Amino acid sequence: FTIHDYAPYGLSPPWHYTLVAGERHTAAHWNHKDKEAYDLAVHGPNGFYRHFRGRPSKDGYIRVALREDPSAGKVVLNLRNDTTAEATLNLSVDPRYPVTAGAARQQALVLKAGEAREVALDLAASDLWYDISLGNAADADILWRYAGHVETGKPSRTDPGIGAMVLTL
Repeated sequence: FTIHDYAPYGLSPPWHYTLVAGERHTAAHWNHKDKEAYDLAVHGPNGFYRHFRGRPSKDGYIRVALREDPSAGKVVLNLRNDTTAEATLNLSVDPRYPVTAGAARQQALVLKAGEAREVALDLAASDLWYDISLGNAADADILWRYAGHVETGKPSRTDPGIGAMVLTL
């Protein structure tokens, strides 16, 4: 994996780390603890991408994690509102990555204080590729973005987000 960390307040250039399988790296300087914002992007093989942006909170956090389920051809978002107030998360799936009928491409998810929820998205219609963003309706600076491909060990197709094929004669 290659990790790129971008400081949103322009104090320093991006940091780059390349890690091999099983290797760990801890960087204490990436979050500039005197600042009130973070912005972290992680790039990996085969379209793997994660982007987390926001601000530390004194009132608890909304926790978001994505789990790939290769046997079901889905991704599952695990959400938990550890704050003391209700929170509304706006879920958006990039239109180049169709989700199976019945799943809304955009939806508002309301989580009560302390509530945990799972949201599963079936990726069969996008050949198991995904690009999903979550934002917090109360704070436009907060972002959780997950993109990639659910690996099953079987042959697959090219990422539909690369672009439409154009033939010229």
